[in-house]
Amino acid sequence: MPPNARPFTAIEAQGVEAFLVQIRDKLVRRTYAPLPARRQEIPKDGGKVRVLSIPAIRDRLVQGALKLILEPIFEADFQPGSFGYRPRRTAHEAVDRVTKAIVQHKTRVIDIDLRSYFDNVRHDRLLAKVARRVDDPDVMHLLKIMLKANGRCGVPQGGVISPLLSNVVAESLVLKHQLLISSRARGAGLQSDFHTAWEHCSHRTISGAHRICSK
Repeated sequence: MPPNARPFTAIEAQGVEAFLVQIRDKLVRRTYAPLPARRQEIPKDGGKVRVLSIPAIRDRLVQGALKLILEPIFEADFQPGSFGYRPRRTAHEAVDRVTKAIVQHKTRVIDIDLRSYFDNVRHDRLLAKVARRVDDPDVMHLLKIMLKANGRCGVPQGGVISPLLSNVVAESLVLKHQLLISSRARGAGLQSDFHTAWEHCSHRTISGAHRICSK
């Protein structure tokens, strides 16, 4: 548990209403500051680990509230073929969409592996994308301090709002991919477009794009 974080038992002893009022007052006065997240390593294949950053209870609550504000705004922008980390969308629906595409003889598959994607999202680019749709200084301030609390770049895996933020950034790649499919660009043009689409991320995240560009 992060230093200064409070367990459920302490919050219940204080009273939920008092706990919520305390958080609200900090948000209104702009004195709220996220606590360091608890890091938990999850084993992966090949002896590697995935590091989850689990926020304190009060920070999960604030992230959840911010997500309720931002999610409907950006859901209106996301593409219909996007299913990951989205409300009321399931893996089964994604499989059904693929099945229908196969019946329609759409059999070309493009596999892109974004290495350490969550860890390499650039904060400046993410904030700029959100600011295009959200004209609220308090919301932007809150989002900025949430991001800075977890380092100079990346969105923490384990955060309540992180999946939404990852989709906000990933939308650029989805749109660029659709543009590439609709055009007849080849070779260096493809590679250039993929790098442009992912300029908001570290270039270390792109491991699959070169395989596509060479085909």
